[in-house]
Amino acid sequence: MNGPARSSTVTLAALVVGGAVLALLLSCLGMIAPLQTLWSLGTGWVTYPLENAGAIAVEWNAVAVTVLALGIFTALAHVLLSRCRKMSAEEGARRSLPLRRTLGITIAVVFAFVGGLSTVGIAHQIAWMATADEELVNSNASYRTWQLVTGRNHLKQIGLGVHFYHDAEHSFPASVADREDGRLLHSWQTLMLPYIDKAALYGRIDIARPWDDPANREAMGEIVPEYLSPRHQTETDRNSNGYALSHYTGNIRVLPPGRSLSFDDVTDGLAYTILAGEVGAGFKPWGDPTNLRDPALGLRVSPATFGFSETDATNLLMADGRVHAVGPRIDPAILRALATPDGGEPAPVDWGRREGGRR
Repeated sequence: MNGPARSSTVTLAALVVGGAVLALLLSCLGMIAPLQTLWSLGTGWVTYPLENAGAIAVEWNAVAVTVLALGIFTALAHVLLSRCRKMSAEEGARRSLPLRRTLGITIAVVFAFVGGLSTVGIAHQIAWMATADEELVNSNASYRTWQLVTGRNHLKQIGLGVHFYHDAEHSFPASVADREDGRLLHSWQTLMLPYIDKAALYGRIDIARPWDDPANREAMGEIVPEYLSPRHQTETDRNSNGYALSHYTGNIRVLPPGRSLSFDDVTDGLAYTILAGEVGAGFKPWGDPTNLRDPALGLRVSPATFGFSETDATNLLMADGRVHAVGPRIDPAILRALATPDGGEPAPVDWGRREGGRR
């Protein structure tokens, strides 16, 4: 390999390694939104058709007409091009045009036609964007989208932490209860701290004493960004007693107080069982062991249920680590099925897409 070629190869390898290291650092810091954007741009043209295949209705009549028209065009083109070839060839070299060449010409014409339409559409869109009176970017809509995505990323970090916890403890993080009197001492979110890069905060907590004991008051007033959603105002970061709040709550059926379940107990399937989710009212401190709710009661039926609002989507974390943005009109039967880890209720395989969910 000569000098310039070797230099190009080394440069390309350095860029690939540098990009991989940068992606790893961003993911470790929780900044996965840029990575998701790059991934969507690179693979969206493949994943979008796959995710929406069930919503695509095929017009077989139109398909049949298109195939017939292409067949007629190919046949006529083959006959015409074959005659032109024979007329222009020498007497001893007259041969029919190979059919594969005609098919190649047909494909080239189709691509040229589609490319021409795309070019016209792009030019029209650019002209509209340059001359339209409307704002190109709706700042309010963009901000709401950022809030939704950031809240979803926080839940993904919690889900990843749950899996790390399960790898270490072979169970879900359950609220800690006193062995003698059964009194609840600490929440599942407290146990999660070392697994979401908050080991220092966890080290300041005296697990032997209740979460609201004076000895734990300072630590329990520490805001944990991963437990907050930017969809809520900053005044909901702490309550009147100074305890830091959480905008997420656990599924009491999967994280029952004082009892630890494991992946093996989720017989309905991890992808079909809600682990935690977003709430829009009645926030509790992240250290409160009663920060649990029942998804089977519905979304925003009351301030004590799951759900962001009566009109907006709610981020729900499944036990497999995926997050769905579920609309408020989700079928109650599906929600009840997703609430139980071992209820045996059937849930549609594509429930996320059907109910407006996003993975």
